[in-house]
Amino acid sequence: MWGSRQIPQPYAAYHRSIRELNPDCEVALWTDIDIAAFVETHYPSRLEFFRALPLDVHRWDLFRYMLLHQHGGLYVDMDIEPTRPFDGLFVGGAGLTLFREHPQDARRMRRSSILSNAVICCAPGLSVMAELIETICSLQVICLSRVGVCEQTGPIMLTTVYERCRPSAIVHDHRAFFPNPVPLHGRPGSLVGFYGTHRFASTWWKQVPAR
Repeated sequence: MWGSRQIPQPYAAYHRSIRELNPDCEVALWTDIDIAAFVETHYPSRLEFFRALPLDVHRWDLFRYMLLHQHGGLYVDMDIEPTRPFDGLFVGGAGLTLFREHPQDARRMRRSSILSNAVICCAPGLSVMAELIETICSLQVICLSRVGVCEQTGPIMLTTVYERCRPSAIVHDHRAFFPNPVPLHGRPGSLVGFYGTHRFASTWWKQVPAR
């Protein structure tokens, strides 16, 4: 996802690399205009709630779950720098493939583990995605804020719903995409993930029109 089709570096390079490493895959870029049209078409009963969400990041999170529930496929955030082709992610025919974030980040959030929503692979129509959408849409909009995004619509919400539903899934450890913890202080880590490396742009937190 990006605000428009004008993507700055280094995200344009990451996006191009995904296309080059996965030539047999259809790679789509969803802009804000595309997202609004998608929700209006496929989730008209949720459109009012979607528009009322206080922050763009809430909408971006909810949209990715709606997109995967409707179409399936592999969702990848724009700040993922790919390392190799993604075809190995589909081995085993699992309907759902998820990825753990770095253990240090889980401990910081007082969790035993956290499933990332920066990379998700799933078949269309999965009940766990429907439950995720339903859970988010049952929240009181007035209670949502930037401070609680991870719990409200982000990775902790994904983890909570996954643990409640316990769907059949392949879950990769953090080395697939999250070899380094979030760089809260100082320079980012230098390790490279097996499939790619999350570069932690955190553009949603910086309040710029990108993610």
